[in-house]
Amino acid sequence: MFFSLLTILLLSSHENHFYHICNHDAIQRQTTVQTISFENTRLKNKDSLGNERSPIRIYLDFRIDKDEQQCVSINQQVSWQYDTFLCEEDDIFNETQKNSLFKTMENVRDYLQAILLVDRVEEPYPIRSYVPSYFNLTDSPITATDTDMFLSVFIRTYGGDSLTLASAHYVSSNRETNRPLQGAVYVNSRYLPNEIQGEHSKNTKFFYTVVHEIFHSLGISSSSFEYYHPRDSNVPYENPLVELNDEKTGKKHIFLVTPYAHKFAVMQWGVENFTVNGKTVTSGNEIEDGDGSGTAGSHPDWRIGNQDLMVGVSLQGDAGPYERFTPLTAAILLDTGNYDIVWDKIQPLVWGNKDSIDGNYIKDFVIGPPQNVFPQQYIYRPSTDPINDQCGFTFKMLGGLNKVNIT
Repeated sequence: MFFSLLTILLLSSHENHFYHICNHDAIQRQTTVQTISFENTRLKNKDSLGNERSPIRIYLDFRIDKDEQQCVSINQQVSWQYDTFLCEEDDIFNETQKNSLFKTMENVRDYLQAILLVDRVEEPYPIRSYVPSYFNLTDSPITATDTDMFLSVFIRTYGGDSLTLASAHYVSSNRETNRPLQGAVYVNSRYLPNEIQGEHSKNTKFFYTVVHEIFHSLGISSSSFEYYHPRDSNVPYENPLVELNDEKTGKKHIFLVTPYAHKFAVMQWGVENFTVNGKTVTSGNEIEDGDGSGTAGSHPDWRIGNQDLMVGVSLQGDAGPYERFTPLTAAILLDTGNYDIVWDKIQPLVWGNKDSIDGNYIKDFVIGPPQNVFPQQYIYRPSTDPINDQCGFTFKMLGGLNKVNIT
């Protein structure tokens, strides 16, 4: 039986962790996406493969203090996500937090504009001012001009027991390419940063969480997988997802097997195919199927993607850098067909990487039970275990806490 990853993944020493649970799938399913057609959307052909793309232009529409569903007083009732919440003291933010959010979002925008290349939108397009149960942009622009992604930013309460730091969805997209054109990010009022964060900050937890959410709004979503297409064509790939079930363990694997996802699997784990109980499928990036309706479906499985910024649960604490933008997420963005990547800022996925251990691929790393195939430093072993050494896979932290003795 597969262990819950919370029993085996890593906890940094000398810090408390906040486990950010993403609920993108839940809010995207509640969203009816408006599609927009452009006369100048180029008809792609093989010659277009050589066309150079340009840095994405992201317009940040800050709705702070202009949002009727923002908590401004204790016991105020706000309604969104088809639910009603009662504002508490912890939902009322201060000027330091507001400024930190504003500047951090600008840093995120600049970071993404330095990494993502797109076919730019060359004409104005309409902005949706109202999405039921999510937002009403009473004073928003009617159209977006010189913009490839119009992104509204809100501060919202999620209720006192929520583990969601932020969430996002897209609300309109290009009809021909399915590339999102407008989206929204909702930041939990209880987890606003008290300091400005950027890619080089010691604490990058909030920064990379926002990057994670914006990537959902850019199309890393179960709602978009079926529309992924080659760079030189708008015709979607056939069967982008495949299933592989292990009857012995009860584990259900779902893989994204689009071309770049497959190339990443070959590079990272050294396998062209995955085989379980005699059934073989093309190797690819495993998609999370656990942790509830908000997390399952739109994230790389955190069992195999630990440390990549797009796994469904954030494991990063406040003490120092941990999450990173790796080729795993880059492959998914490339498979949308809508983005090129500037690779200077992409970092290796150390987790499961043969070069971080002994140079040999880890046999069955993706499809085998973790307790049988993970290297020693990937699992925190009880003190009674004869090979206990309390060292994590980066050799900078302790391993995760087991609930059972895996030996």
